[in-house]
Amino acid sequence: MNVHLEIEQISELKWIGKIGNSLVCEFEYFKDETGRIWMNDIGTHQVKKKGYGTPMVIRALEVYKIVYVSTATQRDIKERDLPDDGRYSNEPDFWIFIKKCVDRGILKPEWIKHPFKND
Repeated sequence: MNVHLEIEQISELKWIGKIGNSLVCEFEYFKDETGRIWMNDIGTHQVKKKGYGTPMVIRALEVYKIVYVSTATQRDIKERDLPDDGRYSNEPDFWIFIKKCVDRGILKPEWIKHPFKND
């Protein structure tokens, strides 16, 4: 069975993916003070490993051109007294997904970076 994922940009930095009337994934991005776009919060709704994340990133890249992924840790956040708003993930599934995107050439390795260190 071939399903069609409908991707919709619902605000400047938020995207949803639906199959029919069912919401299956949400991706939110963050724009820093320099204008760079960072992957902020990604979520799937009971459909992990169905392949919906990849087209969501590809579609966002068509608009943003570059999407950065932060390697900052929870400690980095606390040291700078920043809000824990989802930009900094230590979840294994997130990093497996990011690695697949890099391996497939969707994300470039130089886009995976520490946001508080000089370029």
